[in-house]
Amino acid sequence: MSTFSIRSNATTSRAYNNLSKVQSSLNSNIERLSSGLRINSASDDSAGSSVAVRMVSQINGMKQANANAQQANNLLQTAESGMSDISDILGRMRELAVQASTDTLNNEDRGSIDLEFQALQDEIGRIASATEYDDNALLDGTYSGKSLQIGADNDANHQLSISIGDATSAT
Repeated sequence: MSTFSIRSNATTSRAYNNLSKVQSSLNSNIERLSSGLRINSASDDSAGSSVAVRMVSQINGMKQANANAQQANNLLQTAESGMSDISDILGRMRELAVQASTDTLNNEDRGSIDLEFQALQDEIGRIASATEYDDNALLDGTYSGKSLQIGADNDANHQLSISIGDATSAT
């Protein structure tokens, strides 16, 4: 008859369990020290991890909104530059119109003024059609009702609507 006996050493078992816990805690502390972060995984602090993930998402949204706002600013500066050029031309056209309205000019002088006036009108049309941002014409009246996301949240409070009229319609 053979008998089997199973023996256990409770003290050794407890010491091994405690050693495992200390080793796990040590590994966690080393990970925190090496990364510089208080939370390295959701198991470190699930509530804190959730807040951190949400904040990172919000920060990324704000960064993109900032980039969008910068693009909107660049677009508006491009349109403003074209409109400034057109404004200068309109000033010259006004001068020519006043000059041509005097009775001291002969038909040849008025013809020369009219040629310059027509050339300036053509230049306004050229500027209006050539002023573009990201392959979008800005001053020909087709850039209308464009929405730009300038906030982290996708709602009407964080959108900018831009419409630019036809810069050639007044000439």
